[in-house]
Amino acid sequence: MDERAPLRRSDALRRVAEALNETLDAEAAIAALLPELEGVLGLRTAWAFRYRPERSDFVKIAATGLPPALAANGQQALEEDSCECQRRFHAGQLDQAVNMVTCSRLRDAQGDKEGLVLHASVPLRRGEHMLGILNVAAPGTAHFDQESLALLSAVGSQFAVALGRAESHAAAAHRARQLEALADVARLMLDARDPAGILRSAVSLGAARLGIPRLAAVRRRDGQVFAFAAQDGAHPRRRAALASKEALLFPKSRAQLRQAVSEEETLLAETPSAGGFDLPERAMFDALAAHLQSALAAARRQEELRESAVLKERQRIAADLHDAVSQRLFAAVLNLHAARLGAGLEPQAASQQVATAEQQLRLAQTELRTLARTLLLEAPPDIGAALQDLVSAFSVGTGPRIESRIASRLPHLAPAAAQAILRVAQEALHNALRHAGAKTVEVDLSVQRGAVVLRVRDDGTGFAEAAGTGAGLGSMRARAAAVGADILIRSRPGAGTSVRLRLPEEAREEGER
Repeated sequence: MDERAPLRRSDALRRVAEALNETLDAEAAIAALLPELEGVLGLRTAWAFRYRPERSDFVKIAATGLPPALAANGQQALEEDSCECQRRFHAGQLDQAVNMVTCSRLRDAQGDKEGLVLHASVPLRRGEHMLGILNVAAPGTAHFDQESLALLSAVGSQFAVALGRAESHAAAAHRARQLEALADVARLMLDARDPAGILRSAVSLGAARLGIPRLAAVRRRDGQVFAFAAQDGAHPRRRAALASKEALLFPKSRAQLRQAVSEEETLLAETPSAGGFDLPERAMFDALAAHLQSALAAARRQEELRESAVLKERQRIAADLHDAVSQRLFAAVLNLHAARLGAGLEPQAASQQVATAEQQLRLAQTELRTLARTLLLEAPPDIGAALQDLVSAFSVGTGPRIESRIASRLPHLAPAAAQAILRVAQEALHNALRHAGAKTVEVDLSVQRGAVVLRVRDDGTGFAEAAGTGAGLGSMRARAAAVGADILIRSRPGAGTSVRLRLPEEAREEGER
């Protein structure tokens, strides 16, 4: 008997522990075993299976030193559904390392086996939890003795600890990648802006970036599939039976998750895996649904605001047509009618009435052009020139004096920002001329500390700020908020009104991007 054998085995076990402590994945762990055990046990080959209790099956996680017969075709011999060691594991008969004399994998493998005939199977146990099986083999027909099997059982316990640590590290890294992908998906969903685009984006990105096997957005009222994506190319049925929790949308799916993301849509996730969705996958689906719900609510709120703004704009245009253009046309008609009646009796008076009608028609024409210009407003190449044109259009007739101070060098603005500034100026001028009875209006446009600043001040009747909630003032505030600008409206009875809009540099740059 070799008296030094126990010492060599103890030393080998110590070196195995040190080698495993430095590994962070199963492949590295199993590769670290053989160099330390070859000298004492003659081991040259090892492979390991991880048990998946949620699916009641095994998956190969690592292999090293395989002979050509086992390594051929992508290690296909190790991918077979079951073997004797796995059968014993399921039967609860693999609680310590054992010699596996009959190995179907070695028996059935075709090609060079490099002298491998049998192997030892070692349970991978961490506490009370069985993690899997470690198989080790050496050339020849000699069985492992009891001392060798005891050493392998100790090695199996150490390998199980390393495997658990590696899986925890991999799970943490996977979770970090998923969270990063989820943040990207949430950002890209918002880029779509409209609800339909957000839904399509969430479905396609959820499948591609988050790894959800099958995903679909379904209309709640009729079960119609609005958008879908499947990693395996599967196509859903035309309608989903949302009333039944057991009904599956995709053929051959085994499990389903569903979450209502709005009053109109439901998000469905399905998988063809027999084990269904695990807890991390459920958590990722719930997070995606929550982000989608928020994005849809924000998009629909923006739609409501846009529709409200359009309605208010139509109401303002109708008021402009009635208060100005319609009244001028009506007055012109009256003057022309009076001129026609008095043409034979008082030619001079009739001529004066015709001249007055002509003036009223010209003013009505000017007002219509101004109104058309504001409706067709696009991003002007020069915001200063565009604002000066607007001021000039409001300066016709016998209205108040309008003084403008516009900086000669102004930055280029994004279309939405330019529209907002000009529309706010238009609304402020409209209020000063039509409602405030102002004698003087001042319009300033300048750059202050990188921000574009618009000011419109009048000396009109003013109003109590508590009452400043009309459609025109609301429209100005909404336009400013839409482009990230600040707006301050100050007024008091008898002291005029001041409107100040400030577009910060960062908002201007964001609009250009």
